[in-house]
Amino acid sequence: MSKKASVNFFRLHGKTAFITGATGYFGSKFSLTLARHGAHVIINGRNLKKLESLRKKIKLKGGSVSIANFDILNFNDLKKFTSKIKKIDILINNAYDSSANQKSRNLKKYNENFYKSFLINVLAANNLIKNLEKKLTRNVKSKQTSSVINIGSIYGIRCPDFGVYEAKQNPNPEYYGSSKAALIQLTKYYSVKLAKKKIRVNTISPGAFPNKDTIKKFPIFAKKILKKIPLQRIGTPEDLLSAVLYLSSESSSYVTGTNIKIDGGWSAW
Repeated sequence: MSKKASVNFFRLHGKTAFITGATGYFGSKFSLTLARHGAHVIINGRNLKKLESLRKKIKLKGGSVSIANFDILNFNDLKKFTSKIKKIDILINNAYDSSANQKSRNLKKYNENFYKSFLINVLAANNLIKNLEKKLTRNVKSKQTSSVINIGSIYGIRCPDFGVYEAKQNPNPEYYGSSKAALIQLTKYYSVKLAKKKIRVNTISPGAFPNKDTIKKFPIFAKKILKKIPLQRIGTPEDLLSAVLYLSSESSSYVTGTNIKIDGGWSAW
């Protein structure tokens, strides 16, 4: 095999990745995968017990990991974290509070959930990018870049089909898709603004990724959603990993401002 053919395009050795929502459905897979490919991962979340459990899993697989146990909406904690680290090569804005999607007829609660969705999807991501900008910046003469990956959603570019939901199931709320759409625009903004600092900013938008519990609880919903997907299967976190690795590595050094849709062809309809 030639040297070119044996190149590891997803090599992340020497890179440091900061992942928000690290213990979640997507985040845990991102953390394990980046560590497996050589990155030192800093796993962030509010639940210390879950973070310690994930750290143990990563270490058992030979990965390098540290914990950042704080709420990314707490500006003082974010500033403290920023002051302690030397550099960040990869920032993955993945955190989301699913409690914000709970349906409520109470207008005050509804408004709180609306506000919470934008707080974490847009404001928290914005604050992280701004606060970590100096840690992400690379010398203009360097061949290396850094990467910000924002986790969006198919609902940031498409409206939900309300006909697929079951009677006792909460449809995806309007503010979730709106906040993800705003995150996609934030990606474009920073991809241009930070380009001279060799910081690349991109979005990954998953589509139709209900977890096993949701599929089991709402089987009719699962069958209907399949009809929306040309590839005829529900997405899993593993389907996102190659895109995360690609955007994290220097293989994507000429890629910024884009939105990679991983939806089985749903958005092609």
